[in-house]
Amino acid sequence: MTAGVATVRETDTIANARKLMFERRIHHLPVVDERDVLVGILSTNDLLRVGPHDHFARPRDVEEAMAGKAVAEVMTTDVVSVRPTDTIERAASLLELGTFHALPVATEAGKVLGIVTTGDLIRYLVRKAWEPSPPFARVPGAMIGNGGS
Repeated sequence: MTAGVATVRETDTIANARKLMFERRIHHLPVVDERDVLVGILSTNDLLRVGPHDHFARPRDVEEAMAGKAVAEVMTTDVVSVRPTDTIERAASLLELGTFHALPVATEAGKVLGIVTTGDLIRYLVRKAWEPSPPFARVPGAMIGNGGS
């Protein structure tokens, strides 16, 4: 889980949310209401559905399309979340569904504590589940370079 996650309000502009995502190099933002309760999630995929659907659109055209639009207009409202007491296996099984790549971690009252992404699970697997393999050069029969000649 990534703790201390950035959030946006449903009344924030899409342009501000996009700027926050860019600055923090993140792809998902939990969306909260005025009481800081989870009400949705905004992803970079949601942002791609806003504005010109032309891969060669000028940045100015994209900015104009986002101007004045609220996060609530494009966020996903049927957000799936996990509790801080849920297991890694539960998070993995939810993400395995393949329809989303992030799970806000929230209390029963809806307060956002963090987020779990597919990247978090991959990092966990690399650190915990796999034992380090020997360097390629130490594997019997392995050839290095241009076919071993």
